[in-house]
Amino acid sequence: MCTSTSPTVKQGKYASCDGTITYAEFSSDIEAITRISNEIFDNWQLKRVTQNDGTEKSYLTKTETKFIELEDESEPLSCSFTYHVVYHQSYQVPCLGFNVYRLDGSSILLQDVWTFFRKTNTELTHKPMVEILTEMDHPVLFTPVFMLHPCRTAELLTSLPHSNNKVVSFLSAMAPAIQLHFDDAYGSD
Repeated sequence: MCTSTSPTVKQGKYASCDGTITYAEFSSDIEAITRISNEIFDNWQLKRVTQNDGTEKSYLTKTETKFIELEDESEPLSCSFTYHVVYHQSYQVPCLGFNVYRLDGSSILLQDVWTFFRKTNTELTHKPMVEILTEMDHPVLFTPVFMLHPCRTAELLTSLPHSNNKVVSFLSAMAPAIQLHFDDAYGSD
């Protein structure tokens, strides 16, 4: 809970009420998600990577297979989605990204991902897709990943001041946009 006794002193689990979280808070939140995932067999995996400077960075990943419709295909295509929940250092918020692969291992192109996103989020079809969903470097792996743009995440987290797990709150709000099912069991911790 984020409460303030004065404009400069914050209390509660999270150090800031501006919607940002620290990397330590992010790490604690994703470890809690991993514990629940293991209990309910939801397949989220906690990954740790040692960076070149010796620091260790953690993120969550999960892979699901689902059917999507692409403009150049006559029938829905079975694809493997690999989701990533990472910490964005510049914005100081959790980020949700994913890669999509055909069963032969080839990647789906950004234009096809935008088509998929527009079909599942019809209320956003008039907005520029590059401001919502873009391809960028994974903040830990430094490989291309499709990412929901983190610029408005702090605003979202500010609107959830009583959250016991900001990453759970973030995923509960954002996962449906990319057809990622996020189990209600995560909200009970």
